[in-house]
Amino acid sequence: MTPDELEAVRRVVAEAVTEALASAPAPKKSRAGLLTLEQAGALLGGTSPETIRRWIWEGKLTAYKPGMHQLVRESELLAFVEANESRAKRVARRRENR
Repeated sequence: MTPDELEAVRRVVAEAVTEALASAPAPKKSRAGLLTLEQAGALLGGTSPETIRRWIWEGKLTAYKPGMHQLVRESELLAFVEANESRAKRVARRRENR
């Protein structure tokens, strides 16, 4: 191959790489610390995803929806549960005393 032919091949390859990179999807952002509603329920010992969804609807938890599924922050979920744990204990005691 002559130097001109090599240069023409280099240009074609460079254009193809540039075009491929431009059309490639953006890298996914990290979802560290985010849980699906099913994962959140499992973390809480089998709480229904519907319960988690209700807490979101009631404004008790914040949901993030980067795609099709709602996600909650693990730290926010644990803080919410800790803050409401004493209430849950009171309710359980009332049920036991019935």
